[in-house]
Amino acid sequence: NVQRFIDAEPGKERALRAAAELYRSPTEHDFGMGVWLVSGRFSVKDLKKIIPEVEIPQKRFVLAMTAAAYMEHAESAGIPTCYIGMLDNRGVIVPSNTLLENRELSDLVVMQLANVPNGNADSERAAFHAAVQDGIITTHVADAEFIFRRGVPLGSSIFERIFSLMGQGKAYAKLATYDETVKGLNALRTTITSSGIDAFPELKDYLATLGLAAIPNPGTMLPQIVYNLTTKFARGGDRDITPEELRTCMGWDEALYADVMGLVQRCAKDQITYCHERGIENVDGKLEIVVNKGKPYVADFACTPDENRLMVVYNADGVPLFIPTSKQIQRDIFKHRGTDAAISSAHEDYGDDWPAHLAEFVNVTQLKRITDESVRLMSAAIGHVGNLLLGKNVFDAQPIETWVHDFLPYASRLQDAQLLQGGA
Repeated sequence: NVQRFIDAEPGKERALRAAAELYRSPTEHDFGMGVWLVSGRFSVKDLKKIIPEVEIPQKRFVLAMTAAAYMEHAESAGIPTCYIGMLDNRGVIVPSNTLLENRELSDLVVMQLANVPNGNADSERAAFHAAVQDGIITTHVADAEFIFRRGVPLGSSIFERIFSLMGQGKAYAKLATYDETVKGLNALRTTITSSGIDAFPELKDYLATLGLAAIPNPGTMLPQIVYNLTTKFARGGDRDITPEELRTCMGWDEALYADVMGLVQRCAKDQITYCHERGIENVDGKLEIVVNKGKPYVADFACTPDENRLMVVYNADGVPLFIPTSKQIQRDIFKHRGTDAAISSAHEDYGDDWPAHLAEFVNVTQLKRITDESVRLMSAAIGHVGNLLLGKNVFDAQPIETWVHDFLPYASRLQDAQLLQGGA
C-alpha cells in the first residue's frame, strides 16, 4: 500500500516511508502505533464498495487536520485520546499547529492502536468478545459506537424511528427535503390527534426518552443531550444495543462502564462547545472508545465532518436555518434520488447481505450521477467548515452565499424544544 501511494504522490515518499517504519502492532495488554492515511473518498450509506471511487477535493486534509486539532484540544482539556500527532513532509511527528505555522497540510495522523476482531465473521467477533471477557486481551476497541444527540436535524435517525413506530417506515424512506419531511410528519400528527398519543405507547415512550411530548420538526433542539449505543463490529451495519448488551459482550463491570460513559459525555459536551465557539452547531455525532488496562480513551477521529452532523446557521429572510456542511448533504441527495428506498427494499429481501444485491433495485449508472451531484455539494461546503474548525483560512472556500442555494431544500429550521417537552 505504501508503494501505491508513493507512486501516486512522489513528494510524500519520505513521510509515507516514515509512516511504515513507525507501525507497531498492539499487544494483548498494551497499545501499538500506526499512521492513518486519511481518505478523501466519497463515503456514505455503506455504498463505497458499489459506486466508482471518487475523491472529494480537500476532504482528506480537512478530516485529518480538523480531527488532529480537536484531539489536541481535547487532550489539553483532560480528555484522554489515542491521538499522538501528525506526520509532516519530513516524516516527523508534529502537532497540527506546527503544520499550519509552516503553511503545510498533512493527511497522515499518528494514533495509538488497540486490538479488534481478526475479521468480520460472527465467529471472529465472538472470539474477540471471549478474549476480552477472559482478560486475555486488556487493550481493546469497544464493540460500540457511542452516539450523542443535542438536536433533531433533517436526516436524523430519530425521524426514521418515529415513522417506523407509526408503521410508516417505507414512507419515510422516500422523504428527503425539509418540506417533504414536514408534510409527512404533519400526517402523523393528524393521526395522533385523531386517536390520541396513548394509542401509540411505543412512540410516546420514545419521545419521552428525548425529553419531548410531541413529534418534533427538523431543526428542533433537544432539552438535553441524549445518548445511545450501536454495534461497531457486527456484520450488516449498525444495530442499536442496550448498555447491558455492551457490558455483557465486553465483560465490563459497572464501574468501567460508568467510566466509559463519563468520558463519552465529557467529550460530547466539549465537542459541542468547541464547535459553537467556532460558528458551527455540532448537532449530533459518534464516538469510539478504546480501553487499555481498565482506562477508557477516545479512539478513531472525533469532531469532524464525517463523524458529526456539523451545521452552519444561515439566516434566509430572517429565518435561521441549519445548513448541513457535513456529509449529511450527501445522505440527503441520495435519499432524494430514491437510494434509501432501494436500500430498504434490498435489506427487506436479503437482510445483511443487501449490498451484494442493491443493483437489483437501483441503476448503478444512476448511482454514479447521484454521486457526482453529492460530491459537488460536499466540495463546496467542506473547505468552509474546515476553515471554521481550524479558525484560519487554510482551505479553498467560496463565501457561503455563493453555494448555499442548492443546500436550502435540505436545511432544517432552527427551533426550540420548549413547547415539545413533557409538562410544558
